[in-house]
Amino acid sequence: MLRQRTKKLRGDTIIEVLLAMTVIGLVLGSSYAIANRSLRIGREAQERTEALKIVETQLERLRTLSGVQDNGLVDITNDFCIDQSNALVDFGVRNDFDSFTETVTDETVYPDIGGDRPCNQGTEERYGVTLTRSDTPETYTFTIRTRWESIGGGPLQELTSQYRIYPAGNTAFQALLPPPAPTPDPSTLCQDNAGGATNVGSPLPCEYPPAVTPGFDPIIFYSIGADRINIVTYISGLNLNDDIVSETGHIYVQGNNSSVTLETNDVQKEIDTNEGEGGIAIDNRIYGLTKNTEYTVRPYITIGSDRFYGDATTFTTENVVAIGDVGPGGGKVFYDKGNTNGGWRYMEAFVTNTSRFMGCSDPGTKLGDSIGNGLPNTTTMDPLCGSASPIRYASNFTRSDEDDWFIPSYHELNMLITNRSAAGLTMSGSYWTSSNSSSPWTRAFYYRNTDGGGSYGVLNDTNDTHKIVVVRRF
Repeated sequence: MLRQRTKKLRGDTIIEVLLAMTVIGLVLGSSYAIANRSLRIGREAQERTEALKIVETQLERLRTLSGVQDNGLVDITNDFCIDQSNALVDFGVRNDFDSFTETVTDETVYPDIGGDRPCNQGTEERYGVTLTRSDTPETYTFTIRTRWESIGGGPLQELTSQYRIYPAGNTAFQALLPPPAPTPDPSTLCQDNAGGATNVGSPLPCEYPPAVTPGFDPIIFYSIGADRINIVTYISGLNLNDDIVSETGHIYVQGNNSSVTLETNDVQKEIDTNEGEGGIAIDNRIYGLTKNTEYTVRPYITIGSDRFYGDATTFTTENVVAIGDVGPGGGKVFYDKGNTNGGWRYMEAFVTNTSRFMGCSDPGTKLGDSIGNGLPNTTTMDPLCGSASPIRYASNFTRSDEDDWFIPSYHELNMLITNRSAAGLTMSGSYWTSSNSSSPWTRAFYYRNTDGGGSYGVLNDTNDTHKIVVVRRF
């Protein structure tokens, strides 16, 4: 008698289905978050660039208008802006912007003139522009303020700049200066015994004043960037004709050198500017500097054959790190958090391409997946792992005297894979993370493929090997 054999078919368990759904949810959620954040960062950068262009346009119009007699700037005390025809648009009020939270479309702040809103500029008139004048006995300072509301919401954004006018060097503002001293009585003039008599019959001998010694105001830094500096110095007390002042400018040298002069060495650079009567404003833009580097800047003026120097000022250019730069540990920068909360802002990575199995004991708890969790994950797992494990490899890794490397968390590795081209990193295949699954699968650690795939590797499975990339933060 023949017996018919029946083959039993086994389906997926409910736990396997739930685990697969969890992995899919994590991948979709993280992809959406990364795309959304990249879009927001790009939009904010575009908005700030447009705001800066609007401020620069107002500044150029202000510079042009300030040199014109009867320009209206002398008498205005309210907030205002300058339209495309270089005409002042008076707001009629002076606002307290430190505590003011107007909307950019507020007609009580930004004037509406017959349907035209000359002080709302840029894309879709989203940027409100105001200029405010504040006075001191020697200077008149104009604050240019641009405010806008981000497309994605959030607090009101603002960008400001300042422009100073010195009446001594500006004919339009001469009327604001104290009246000149009256002309002396000719009978009181002295007699020049050398032959240049102004009043030969006077019994008074001439007392000659000392040679002209100009006064240097402190250096004004408009802005300092990673590779440039905008700098202004005002020289007063001259009362000279233009042809007597033969040279003005700023000199600079890398490092701290308070006695820097034109003759010190060839590193310095002379930048000439135009001079005026009574006072001279030296306005220079110095380019081609090195980021995060100390420089010494010193103003100077040449009068006839005499050269005078102002005080030297030392400053340090900004330390701006870009994706793809080489970090302090010799790795490539792949992530910028945007702030220094927690004592770090950037992450750098070094790809080893060494393949190993995990070789660790079960931690018995869920380790973090987020950006910032890689270092504590590695610290937690280090005593649970063998000497050949990826965790120990990262803990013992040293490069460029930096020894605080670690295995990235799940989302740190995702960010690294996403930015690997921009960072200049060559990666292929699958790489370990320091993040694991939830209980009861805490012995299963994630790995990620550069093509976007990934799964779990069991801690003590010697056949389950993946590559190692170590990262550090600074």
